[in-house]
Amino acid sequence: MALALAAPANATFRGKKGTFAFSYSHNVVRITGGKLKGGTHFEGDESAPAISRSGRTLAFEFSTPTDTPEIFTSTLTGHHARWLTRRASRSGNWLSFHDPAWSRSGKKIVFVCVTLSRHELCTISSKGRHLRRITHCDCLQDGSLPDWTRGDRIYFGTGQDIAWVKSRGGKIHRIYHDQYSSGEPSVSPNGKLVAFRAGPDSNSRVDMVNADGSNHHVLAASTDFGTDPTDYDYPAWAPDGKSLMLHVSGLGPQFDGKEEGFYQVAPSGGNLQPIALFEVGQYPEPDWGPKPHKRKKRRPHR
Repeated sequence: MALALAAPANATFRGKKGTFAFSYSHNVVRITGGKLKGGTHFEGDESAPAISRSGRTLAFEFSTPTDTPEIFTSTLTGHHARWLTRRASRSGNWLSFHDPAWSRSGKKIVFVCVTLSRHELCTISSKGRHLRRITHCDCLQDGSLPDWTRGDRIYFGTGQDIAWVKSRGGKIHRIYHDQYSSGEPSVSPNGKLVAFRAGPDSNSRVDMVNADGSNHHVLAASTDFGTDPTDYDYPAWAPDGKSLMLHVSGLGPQFDGKEEGFYQVAPSGGNLQPIALFEVGQYPEPDWGPKPHKRKKRRPHR
């Protein structure tokens, strides 16, 4: 695997570029300082990582061969794990939980909550209390990947739409519709732009719209899938808002497509550059957290 020194990108939370986390080979791994490092190493499948605004805490989806997906938190290295959905799971009211995302305060997490008949958005405290369902549309799915941004808005994908809802619930605002599919939204740190995947499963592209759905344009796409069989998905904003990261896949160089991996691109869609080139997998679900602030040392009492 080749890792370029250019920094990748993602996050709703503004700051300097910190840890980049993604799902890889049943674990959450990370790239820090251009180097691939280990992350969580539990006995199961970890996926859909989300890094808190502090840059120090990870929320992720965890399941084992015998248990349904749950929401956990831990340090970036997988220590001090906490099972957030324990009470909700044991209540018998829910089937599974997916795709967590942090609030700006770090006190709550939103995720997809599933029953036998419905897929909705729920919120819970970072201590695993006060679960609340905030949508009543049955319009979510595993892979909706909500993003909690400025203005207390939570953006998410419904399958064909990009939409948002307030964290307390209420009306769902659909801002973009694609005849094939759309999802995986990532909102810029200032809350003004939304990047997302759109188009068919083979020949997918990354688009951009304003937060209200206006000014739709294509950010990255194959101009001719017959001569360039390349897919673009999983966009993620840099914490500094100056670039985005994209997952690039497809048929590969042997069929004149691009090599699989993570690429950096400008918000204008130009200057596409490789960041980490290797077989990432079908569902990397990346997140890029801000660099943690240095903690002040406490002065000893005299």
